[in-house]
Amino acid sequence: MDVEPKDVLLIKMQLLGSIWIQDVFDMRSGKSVRYQKNMERQTQNIAEFAIEPTSLGLLPLQGITFTDTALSFSGSDPANCTPQPLTTDDDTKGGATATATTSTPFAINNGEMCFISTITLGASNSQKR
Repeated sequence: MDVEPKDVLLIKMQLLGSIWIQDVFDMRSGKSVRYQKNMERQTQNIAEFAIEPTSLGLLPLQGITFTDTALSFSGSDPANCTPQPLTTDDDTKGGATATATTSTPFAINNGEMCFISTITLGASNSQKR
């Protein structure tokens, strides 16, 4: 599914058994797409917010903002809602340290669930939880 700059996308990701399912809905076009991947029972303990290059290898010139993000974890841990910067040796030349603007995360049930109102990444930035 092709999207345009500044399109608002609704994205839902969930793990059902060992299958990760990602549903993406484009609010502008009304189109949607579903991706599924069998993770073969691998554990997943990181939520990563990143900007990937286009098929031409280009990065956006402006920041990308993720809004109204809710993360649920299989167990509670206060550290679940503490964003950690990521060194992006694989993503940027020179191994620059990634930066991001993140609103203060709100932890629910001692970190079993985390709500983040905004995460804004620059063209070569990424952030992990």
